[in-house]
Amino acid sequence: MCLPRIGCIVEVDGMEAVISHPGTAPQRVSLLCVPAAVVGDHVMVHAGHAIRVLDASEAEERRSLIEAVTGATEPDATGLSPLPDVRTGIDDDRTTTRDHP
Repeated sequence: MCLPRIGCIVEVDGMEAVISHPGTAPQRVSLLCVPAAVVGDHVMVHAGHAIRVLDASEAEERRSLIEAVTGATEPDATGLSPLPDVRTGIDDDRTTTRDHP
């Protein structure tokens, strides 16, 4: 599952920006979808593109929702937040559609 990240723009260079995510290294993203974004704006980022400008309260609300879905609040040593094991409670002996013709 791909989830967006929420970050704050700390630098703009043409149609690219550097954003900061809490607890991770700065990330360079494209501003092609939000060309009016400026330093200090909070943006939703997906696949290396800022896709929406958010106000501060909306950014915090969405960040909280993403953390609730992933169960992650702290990034690991790679700078990435750990994802929960979605297989919990599933019987590993079950067959899948790949097992059938």
